[in-house]
Amino acid sequence: DQPAVAYNSAQNNFLVVWRGDDDTGNLADNEFEIYGQLITSAGLQTGPNDFRISEVADDGDANRDAANPAVTYNVDQNEFLVVWEADDTQFGRTDGDFEIYGQRIDAFGIEIGTQDFNISNMGAVSNSFSTAVNPCVAYNPQSDNYIVAWSGRDLIEEPSLEIYGQVLSTIGQEINDDFRISFMGPDGQSQFAAFRPDIALNTTNHNYLVVWDADDNTGNLVDDELEIYGQFLQENASLIGSNFRISDMGQDGDDDFDAREAQVEYSSGENQFLVAWEGDDDTDDLIDDDDEIFAQHLSAEGEEIGENDFRISDMGPSGSAFFEAEKPAVAYNLQADEFLVVWNGEEEINGLVDNEQEIFGQFIDANVPQPGSFIVNDTFRDQDPAVAYNSVDDNYLVVWALSPASENYEIYGQLFSPE
Repeated sequence: DQPAVAYNSAQNNFLVVWRGDDDTGNLADNEFEIYGQLITSAGLQTGPNDFRISEVADDGDANRDAANPAVTYNVDQNEFLVVWEADDTQFGRTDGDFEIYGQRIDAFGIEIGTQDFNISNMGAVSNSFSTAVNPCVAYNPQSDNYIVAWSGRDLIEEPSLEIYGQVLSTIGQEINDDFRISFMGPDGQSQFAAFRPDIALNTTNHNYLVVWDADDNTGNLVDDELEIYGQFLQENASLIGSNFRISDMGQDGDDDFDAREAQVEYSSGENQFLVAWEGDDDTDDLIDDDDEIFAQHLSAEGEEIGENDFRISDMGPSGSAFFEAEKPAVAYNLQADEFLVVWNGEEEINGLVDNEQEIFGQFIDANVPQPGSFIVNDTFRDQDPAVAYNSVDDNYLVVWALSPASENYEIYGQLFSPE
């Protein structure tokens, strides 16, 4: 499960990565590692089959795992960087002491450079309360380096989860110390925290926008009232301005309405960003727990453009918490100057019923969604979609985790062209 995908414009193919529980070699049941597969522009597997990327601890130790991979493509070196969280044994770390690790993968699916190199350093070694999880990664061809961001707890600086980052050279060397990106609530109060970051590069201004969902106390917000926040970073990772709020789900002060699972993508055609999230709002006859996908256009400076918190998905009848949309992913198509947002959802059209998860999609032009979402696939029990755009063939690859049987997930994909 937990797939991610990146497109290689030089080879005109994709790298799909995921978390997997396999039985190869000396691996044990429930010993999760990160795997990958190259996919051609025609949707065919190529290169090594289901090749293993991570090497967490000793094979056969089901207490040590890798999870939540992310991947980006380096156009200058024609290679990929895969990052993930793991409670590895490097440097004497204990079980449950998660940090962020990385691996360079060449265009043909072969590991290069240092194996499973350590990226984050949260708190003291062997302290499982300090942690780093949910990484994201982007490559900047202008500065020829990577930025990795994650949600972490560093007891040296802050006891709650905040968003941290690290700049890496193209060979995986750390360029600076782990730096803090988010500042949620007063320091020292662990009930205010930041989760699940995503990052996008502005290829015009050559800076980054990091987004995340968080529990903050700004304005009239209360504890456990999650909203989406953002922060701009310079190429060298210096913060531009301060954290700013993006979403407005429900009335401030009501923790029944939340925003989660933020995703961001950049439009070079309009020099603006699209931020999408899974939201529980009270507009349009929506009720508590009636989750839908929402989005906001932002200028290159972070100003909101167009409609505030516009709704993308429409799962089932409004006012019913039985049909919902979750976990959006976003890709951008420069040729059509449009975004594609995909998500897993429950709908009642075309014979679908409650608890029948499918993958849905919606095209969004420079300002508004195009009419009508569509079903990406026609399978059952689908979740965790990811999407990448192929600029050579002008099509998209959507991948997701499918469970034909309980807790038996495999990765599936679908190629399709823009409307």
